Amino acid sequence: MHTATNGHRRRALLRIPASLLVPALAGYLLFSAPNPANGRELTNITLSPVSPSVTAGGKAQFTATGFFDDLGSHALRPVTVVAGDDHTCVLKATGTVLCWGQNNSGQLGNGQSGSLAVIPEQVSGLDTVAALAAGSGHSCVVLAAGVVRCWGDNSAGQLGNGTTNPATTPAPVSGITTARVVAAGNSHSCALLANGTVQCWGANASGQLGNGTTTPSLTPVTVTGISTATDIVTGAFHSCARLADGTMKCWGSNGFGQLGNGTNTNSSSPVTVTGLSNVSMLGAGNDHSCALLLGGTVRCWGFNMFGNLGNGTLVDSSTPVLVTGLGTARALSTGSHHNCARLTDDTLRCWGFNANGQLGNGSTVNATSPVTVTGLVNVVAIENGGAHTCAALANGSLRCWGYNAFGQLGNNSGVQATTPVVVWGVSNVSAIVAGGSHSCAALGGLVHCWGYNGSGQLGHGSFFSNNLLVPVQALGISNATGLGAGESHTCAVLATGALKCWGAGGNGQLGDGSSTTTATPVTVSGISTATAISGGSSHSCALLSTGGVRCWGLNGFGQLGNGTNNNSSTPVTVTGISTATAIASGYNHNCARLADGTLRCWGANFAGGLGNSTFNDSSTPVTVSGISTATGISAGGDTSCAALSTGGVRCWGDNSYGQLGNNVTGGSSTMPVTVSGITTGVAVTTGYTHACARLSDGKLRCWGYNADGQLGVASPVSSPVPVNVIHTGFATAVSAGGNHVCALRADSATLCWGSNNLSQLGSVTPAPVAVLAWTSSNPAVAAIDASGGTLAIAPGSSTIAGGYGGRIISTSLTVLAPLDTDGDGVPDTADNCTLVANPSQCDSDGDGYGNRCDGDLNNNNATNAQDTTLFRAQLGQPSVGPTYNKADINCNGFINAQDTTLFRTLLGFPPGPSGVAP
Repeated sequence: MHTATNGHRRRALLRIPASLLVPALAGYLLFSAPNPANGRELTNITLSPVSPSVTAGGKAQFTATGFFDDLGSHALRPVTVVAGDDHTCVLKATGTVLCWGQNNSGQLGNGQSGSLAVIPEQVSGLDTVAALAAGSGHSCVVLAAGVVRCWGDNSAGQLGNGTTNPATTPAPVSGITTARVVAAGNSHSCALLANGTVQCWGANASGQLGNGTTTPSLTPVTVTGISTATDIVTGAFHSCARLADGTMKCWGSNGFGQLGNGTNTNSSSPVTVTGLSNVSMLGAGNDHSCALLLGGTVRCWGFNMFGNLGNGTLVDSSTPVLVTGLGTARALSTGSHHNCARLTDDTLRCWGFNANGQLGNGSTVNATSPVTVTGLVNVVAIENGGAHTCAALANGSLRCWGYNAFGQLGNNSGVQATTPVVVWGVSNVSAIVAGGSHSCAALGGLVHCWGYNGSGQLGHGSFFSNNLLVPVQALGISNATGLGAGESHTCAVLATGALKCWGAGGNGQLGDGSSTTTATPVTVSGISTATAISGGSSHSCALLSTGGVRCWGLNGFGQLGNGTNNNSSTPVTVTGISTATAIASGYNHNCARLADGTLRCWGANFAGGLGNSTFNDSSTPVTVSGISTATGISAGGDTSCAALSTGGVRCWGDNSYGQLGNNVTGGSSTMPVTVSGITTGVAVTTGYTHACARLSDGKLRCWGYNADGQLGVASPVSSPVPVNVIHTGFATAVSAGGNHVCALRADSATLCWGSNNLSQLGSVTPAPVAVLAWTSSNPAVAAIDASGGTLAIAPGSSTIAGGYGGRIISTSLTVLAPLDTDGDGVPDTADNCTLVANPSQCDSDGDGYGNRCDGDLNNNNATNAQDTTLFRAQLGQPSVGPTYNKADINCNGFINAQDTTLFRTLLGFPPGPSGVAP
């Protein structure tokens, strides 16, 4: 993602997700989001509390939660791309790494050296990678366990294994077990550890190891004076870190001012970059550095011969200068002598050196201010190499451009490109499905599942459930094009037209001719032309390329559609269907959409789910009444729904929880009814007792049962009409499971929400957003620290704002005048009703506690019924100052109803501070 380079030789850097993040809403889970400490940018961020009021002298704690627009779920999509001088690497869904380009030092990690690769090749022996970096001639990864491995050039000890021997496969870095981020420079490397410290190793002539010396080290040494780092980058011969307070420190070579401290003097220990706060992302080039600030501006400093600083000049600067004409940036990447920023509209602009077309604007002319990369939209991640650039798009593909003499663009060519070209062999999520209590996704043909696994429905060879993605184990599941999930089994359509199923098989629902449950995929018998698959409670159905449908498994209600009620462990042909274009399976019934837009359903019908105006089961397909323009079909528990060409949605069957969406709860309908308020629907999905529709604008709306949060709203209240699902962005697919829902977003992120009792949502560890900067618009009213802790100082109002990666959220804070319960002019926070150098305080009995805090009229150390009797006896009597009567609680000279109210407040409390009712 962010990189750095050296002259024409580039040392790249990187940072990658190290932990998971979840949105603020209960019952709403993101799938595997990246650690906010790693410079990723948020799509949604929520702040709490909202518009609080605090009494002067009091405190408030603000927190922010959210999730990421790039959801770095390397388990779901390959957007983690890094670029070295002349090679490029990508982190895949499986935790494996592919590299391509120059391999003269073994930097591709494929066990060879000297033989370049023009298309991606797999790095040997890696399958749990969490972070990735590419340097000049070496590469490094952080594994899920926190250890670091590096390979490639080691002439300066940059592999950190105590030797100077090159490695063509990953070798462990000595002594590091808690790494979160790794960065690779020209001939040195650095790692950010979980405790906020940084360790570096390799060359150190310029002090780039940051340990106060210029002595090289073949093993990691600790950077001095840094204990709160949240991100790191490396340049050719310098390094930088972002700290938790949003400031930035750099160390190492400084001949062009790349350390940003106003000098040109090298430093072997970290120095603070001048004038920077609220840093969101950082980058280090060959001899320059850049930072993205909250709010979306970018500042750069250091070498500027090629326009590296983007300020319209060619003048070096030893302090940060503003990149001009950029727009609002969301992400930043820095190459050898060029930089790129992703803007809020998800396009790219680049500036600096362009001799090899690395700016991507169709020319080779340098640019001293940002230019637009040609033809790129929906960018979700960027990475600059030595003289090339790569971007990941929302559809999961990769594009690269620039220098290509070593095949670093990955397009099976050695010709440079001045505009983006497609990287071969990197693909996207192609399918997603939610089963009874599990979920699955196909990424580039590879199937991964998560959730409950009591019947082996996750397909990973065991019966252990898992809240993280696990790959389905079987040769041949590398080319899945579609998925179907039943109650406790899963099936995949392969590119060949064959089918594989796994999980519960007791009723023959796996279709392999047996009734055996299996935790690994088996081949469905006799099908080679499947185009789609669906799963019911204990049966499965496949749509064939001919338009026919075949089903297998349990058949007690006629759900196999062959005119019988006999179970079958191999596929049987559904009677009378030859033009089907879509299929859907409910609990014990199925529906098919025909080419003419009509619908046929068969199987169980006790709630009217067949839609033919009866409650009679049918072992052959029957026509759904009144629908002739269906574009999509879905079958849930005992409910069915169809999307129409008009944009409307109609449902029929069980309506116990309002799952028909027509503002009625209870009963059922044997004929389709119109779902309220949906006029732009393009797809519909049904769960056990709820349903969801995807609209043409990518938004989702759900209705029905909601006790488990399956409607995707903040409240657990069920709804008989559609409600807007929050925080999904532009959805491209949605699948409802038993009591949960999963959606695929346009950027290929997968989100799940609803019931998570069996881990069907995936990772379940909520985490706060590490807001990089909190601000108070009126510090005289309220002061706020780096953690969101706020001190109310004086009455008034102030806007409290927090931000991350260009995203800022704010709320108002009202500071009220301090309480003065006894009215003596001294706030309770100072005297709490006691006599503290304040002789005017009304204290009738002279016990040190003002009357307003002391209802203990008989001084027995309690305010109780005895005091009530005394109080009532004195009601209506005047009171004489300056000592007043003890029953004159407010000391106004009268004992009346005002005192009654105050006395009742004090009942049950002893006198003094503990008796104060704030």
